[in-house]
Formats: sequence, structure tokens, C-alpha cells
Amino acid sequence: MNELSSYSDTYNKPSRWMLFAWCFPVLCGLIAAMLLKHNIYGLPIDDAYIYVKYIQNIADGNGYSFNPNETSFGVTSFAFTIIGAMVKAAIPWLSAVSICQWMSILSFLILLWLAQRIVYGLTGNFTISLAVGAALAFCRPIYFTAPSGLETTFFLMATALTLHIGLKSASSNFLLLGVSCSLCYLARPEGLFFTLIFLGSYVGYPLLFESENVLKVWKRSLTSILTFMAGFMLFAVPYVSFVKWHSGRWMPMTYYGKLLNRSTFTLEPWYGKIKAGVFAIPEAYKQTLVQDITPFTFGLLTLLSVISFAFFLLACGRKTPNARWFSMRVVMFSVFVFPFLYGAAFRASPMFGGYFVRYIQILIVMMHIEGLIGLHHLFKTFANIMQQESRRRNIILSCSILFFPYVIFIGYSDYKRFNRDKDFYSGHVTINEGVRKKAAQWIDQNLEPGARILTSNTGLGVVGAYANRFIRDEAGLINSDIYPFLRGFSEGFNHWHKMMEYMKHLNIDYYTTFPPYGGETRHTETVIELEEPSLKGTNFERLMRIRISKFIAPEEYNLWEDYKDEADLVDRAEQPDVDDRVRLTKWNQQPVIAVRTGADLLDIRQRMIFPSKAHFSTALAFDSQNEFGLEDKVIVEIKVNYGGKLTPVFTKEFPLQGCQRRQPTAEFDVDLAEFNNKFAFLLLGVRAVGPNTQGLWVGWMNPKLQSAK
Repeated sequence: MNELSSYSDTYNKPSRWMLFAWCFPVLCGLIAAMLLKHNIYGLPIDDAYIYVKYIQNIADGNGYSFNPNETSFGVTSFAFTIIGAMVKAAIPWLSAVSICQWMSILSFLILLWLAQRIVYGLTGNFTISLAVGAALAFCRPIYFTAPSGLETTFFLMATALTLHIGLKSASSNFLLLGVSCSLCYLARPEGLFFTLIFLGSYVGYPLLFESENVLKVWKRSLTSILTFMAGFMLFAVPYVSFVKWHSGRWMPMTYYGKLLNRSTFTLEPWYGKIKAGVFAIPEAYKQTLVQDITPFTFGLLTLLSVISFAFFLLACGRKTPNARWFSMRVVMFSVFVFPFLYGAAFRASPMFGGYFVRYIQILIVMMHIEGLIGLHHLFKTFANIMQQESRRRNIILSCSILFFPYVIFIGYSDYKRFNRDKDFYSGHVTINEGVRKKAAQWIDQNLEPGARILTSNTGLGVVGAYANRFIRDEAGLINSDIYPFLRGFSEGFNHWHKMMEYMKHLNIDYYTTFPPYGGETRHTETVIELEEPSLKGTNFERLMRIRISKFIAPEEYNLWEDYKDEADLVDRAEQPDVDDRVRLTKWNQQPVIAVRTGADLLDIRQRMIFPSKAHFSTALAFDSQNEFGLEDKVIVEIKVNYGGKLTPVFTKEFPLQGCQRRQPTAEFDVDLAEFNNKFAFLLLGVRAVGPNTQGLWVGWMNPKLQSAK
């Protein structure tokens, strides 16, 4: 018997009792999810509360929005949001938090059932199909994500459903397959990847298997392709049109915000993006190994997946497969390079989404599916080689005996790890339902109704969902007007400086942070710090406090008054150590910053957000016991340092001969409109030239940076 006789392009149909038997791993998955969230109300990931807010607003008639009646696209999954809103509208008494959580859990359970159906369809082996369901039910990243309230398991379920529909016989409806692919796309934008792979494989099929009749095959396939595209566009086109109409972009704000936030992605050439995508693939496997499964299990699944792929290639070389079956199998194997997208196109921080690599959990699912398919074909091959029944039985028994201790070890390890995961889950829920919710409730109860809030590193979800105020997000998830400021950071600017520019641009009143980020400056004033005492002494202690600060952006700065707190001295060359280089004093009742000068430039530097119509005004005065001659003079240089670029804005020589001591010699006003509303350094530089300038004091009299009237 040939070793490939077990490989077929058919999709096996299960008996009725199998459909019920597959419910056992589903029940195991439900128990794991319920134990994880037992007696814990809330969601472990802040992003899930963004869905909560959108679902609540849509159900309340406030449109597809985070801030009521302000259309935005701060959630990645359009389908997850709309389905959740429909449930909320139908069952008003059910909280949006519970809706998100149960949608996520139900998606996980359907995923388990579909994974078993796919494996059985491709192998006809009930035992192997049951094994994949059990393995995924207790797979750490998957069961942890199940009660998270995020779209992660919904996307996994949509992908599995697409594979199931696509693997059916060629006579089944291409329209339904197109609709299913659009569901993947609406679940997460990167779901478009599978549609493109399917179309590419389906169109390329005759080039590989029917090269003599390529045009005829394409002509014959045209109806199927058009039907598929009609099904895909049925939902995809209205969604894309909706996004484009309201945002001017083709993707949701979550995509652009994560790309621009602390990233140089937009500055990279196309080949740099391709290179990053290639390097993202091994990094994904590394992260999966670290956060998911034991090295032995990881290595075993990887090896078995390679075996499954090898059998696929051998079978295709031996017998021309069905075009649609071939295309769907290519889609399944393409998942193993799916992380390429997160380096080349969908780059985010942290990479792969953190939290058990939730963006690429489809890779973990496919490793289990293909690994078990590979195991099936390996056993079948041995069975075909070993013709003698007794020897075959002995080999199977030996393998089972050797495998049993491994199963016991994995079960014990998972049990111990589950208890740690429960603490981890509980800690994250406590952050959200504790300190984050306290901050939101404090804002709701104590700040003026018209206050405008920026959520910084505290996250948008919980604070924004419960604060009931106008919200903007530092990561740009709901506010595209922040993108130029995020783009500025990728060009080398300090992130917090750009955020302060944005806050002034949008007239933000308050912002929230986890200390020490965004600490006290001339532009910030702490209003209150809230904390969650139960997190003290735990791994989450650094997230136990939230600071609510007032943002201050004056239109006038008195540089004399602010000198002690805000200014420093910058020597442009090595100079002798001299005490008392700068004095804050008054000459003839006028405030003066007096500088003892030398032959080298000495700058007084202050940093601030420049006013809306920035002008610097001052008068120069001098103090010395010496008599000045024609050669004695002072050179003034005023510069602005913005983003590391030093720009001279005023340079002038002032002769000292004839100057009256401590009297204003020259008054000037410098237009700094180029730096309106920018966070920059203002440098006031002086140096003295001439034989009689030893010990000279130069005074900046009544120096002010203000908005021109």
C-alpha cells in the first residue's frame, strides 16, 4: 500500500455522534475560561473597555463613536463591535462589559469545535480531531484571551469558519466563502491577508497543475472568482466606504495610531519594511515559545507541521488536487508566515500585541491543527509500512506508553501555571476595575462638565469609558488630529514634548498618567493621585497609582520670575570656574537677569511651549566699574532649539562706550512666530569683546516671552 494513500483532497463528513463528542473539549474550554474569571468582575485588558464604550454608544443611539456623536474608529474589529451593539440593543439590561466578555468566550468555544471539524475533515481521524480540541482548550494564550472581552478569539473563530467553508467540496457556494472572508477582514484588517492568499492560489493553480490549458481554466474559473468577490465585497465595501468617508483613510485609527506612535515606520523605505517583515517571522516563533508552550511541545508541533506540509507537497506532486481545496490548504500554510505582516505593514508596540502574543494567536492555533494532521499522516505511514498486525499493535502500544508520562507532565505543568495565570488575570482586572476606574469616577464627579481630558500611558479604555468627558488619546486611537505630533516623535522629537504641543493645540485641560511619566513641569500641576492599595507588593505595584494633572499653557512667560525653577546655564567653551555667574536682581526697580560675561558665549536657557504669537522682548543694560572705549562691545545671540535643531533668530553687536551704568541701552522685540505653540528651548547668549570688559555684567532687563497683541 502506498504511504500517501491516506492523503486526499476530500473533506470528510462526520457522523452525528462525532458532532456531540466534539462538545467535550468545548466544555473543557468553557470550564477553563470560567475558572479563570471565577468571582472576578471586569476585563483584564484596557483595550476591551474601548469596545465597551463603542457598544454602549451605538446602542444608545450616539453613533459609531467613543465620544458621543463624534464618529471615530478606535476599535480594530468592526464586526465584533456591531454584533455587540446589536446584542446590547436587544438585551438592554445586559452590561456592555458582560457582552464583550461572553462574545469572546463563545468565539473561543466555536473555535474549538471548528478546529476539530477541520482536522477530521482533512484526516477522517476522530481521535486526532478530539486531541486538537483538547490541546487548544488548555492552550495557555488561547484560554487566557477567551474571557478578555477582546476581538482576538472572534478573529480566530472567523478564520476557522472560513477554512471550514473553503475546504468543503468545490460545488459549495463561493458566495458564502466570500462572505466568510469579509468576516475575517471585518474581524481584523489583517484578515485581508487570507483573501489575497486564496485568490492568488486559486488564480495560480492552473499554472502549476494545468499549464497546457491555463486560459481555459481561468475562463472556467471566472464565474467562481466573481461570485467569491461579490460575497466579499457585500460587507467589505460598505465598511471601507464608511471608514473613508468619516476619517479620510482606508484603515481604522487603531492601525495608524499604533504605526505612528513611537515608531519610525513611516520613514523607512519599502525594502526596510520587507526586511522588518522577514525578521518578524522568527521573532514571532521566539515570542510564542517564551509565552506559550514548553520547548519540547513547541519543537514537536513545529516538526509535525513541517511533516504535514511535506505530505501536502508530495500529494500534490502525485495527484492533481482540487483547485479550491489546494487554495485553502495554501491559506492554512500561509499562516506560518503571517507574522510577516506585523513587521512589514501592521507594526505595533509591543510587537504582536503583548498579552500572550494576541495578534498572532492564529499561528498557535494553526501549529496545533497542522501538527495533529502531521501526526495522523505519520501514524498512517507507519501503519502502511508495518503490514503485520501484531507488530503494528506493539509499536502503537510502545508509543502510547512513552507518550503517557509526557501527557502527565504537561497536565501537571499546566495545572500549576493555571494558578499563576489566575493571579495574573486577577491583577490586571484589579488595575482596570480598581485604580483606572477610580480615576474615571473621580473625573466624572469632580471636574467641570466641559473639561477636555487626554489619556496618556494610563490607556484610553477604562478612563475614557467611565469619565463621561470629552476624551483624547495619546496613542491616537480615536483622534487622527494627533497624527502629525506622533509623526514628529518618529522624526526625533521628545515624545512628551510633542504631547504637550498637542494638548495646547486642542486646549486640553487635564491628562492622566501612571507616574513618573509626565511629571511636574512649568506646564503641569498635579491635581490628585489615586491608588489601588491591594496591588502593593505585587508584580503590578508600578501600575497601582494614577496621577491626574492640570495642563497649563500660558500666553506670557516672565523669564525673570521663572529663572530659578526653569533655567540653566550653557557655556559654549571651557571657561574658568567663577562663582556667582548669574544674579537675579533689580536695577532701578527693574527686574534683571544679570550675567557675568567672558570672551566665550554664555547662554541662559529656558524651555517652554511658545505662545500662539510668540515674541521675545527685553532691554539690555550693563554694569561695570570700568571705563569703556571704542573697542569694547557686547555681542548678543538669541537662538531657539527645537527638536535638537539650533536656529539663530537674533544677532547684534552693542557698543559699550557711552553706556550709562544699569540703564537700559537698547530695547528690542524679536518675532518668534516660526515657533508658535512649539515646545522649544529659548537661549539668550552674550559674550564680551574688548580690553575693558573684564568683570562686565550684562543684564537682561524685564525679559518676557509673550503673545503679540
